[in-house]
Amino acid sequence: MSACAQRFAERSKSDLKAVYDPESLLNTLRIALTPPTTDGTRLTALVQEFARILGLLPTGIKRGELYTVQFGLGILRDHVAQFLTEAARLTGRSGALNLSHLPPKDMTLLNHLPLATCQSPPSLRRR
Repeated sequence: MSACAQRFAERSKSDLKAVYDPESLLNTLRIALTPPTTDGTRLTALVQEFARILGLLPTGIKRGELYTVQFGLGILRDHVAQFLTEAARLTGRSGALNLSHLPPKDMTLLNHLPLATCQSPPSLRRR
C-alpha cells in the first residue's frame, strides 16, 4: 500500500468531505476515529520551542532583524493554533482546514491574533 493510500485509510468519514468520489471511496472509511490522545513529549517540545522563540524576540528586535522577528511571530501564531488543536482533541490533526473544527471562541482568538509586518517603527530603525 502506498503512503498516500495508507494516510487515506487512517482517516474517517467525519474527517473528510468528498468533492469528487465516483468510486465511493469515502464509504470504505470508518465512521469516526477515536479522539487522539495528547502526546506529552510533543506538547513539551512545543511549549519549549514557544518559550525559546518568545525569549529570542527582543534580541531580534534590538538587532533590527525584523524579518527574523516576523518569521518568529508567525511560528508563535502556528504554535497557538497547535495548542488549541490539541486542547480541542481534534481527529486527524493535519491541515489548515482542520482549524475550522475548533470551537468558535478558539477561532475568534486565532482570527484576532495580530499579523506581523516588516515595517519598522522609527524607534527600532538602525542609526
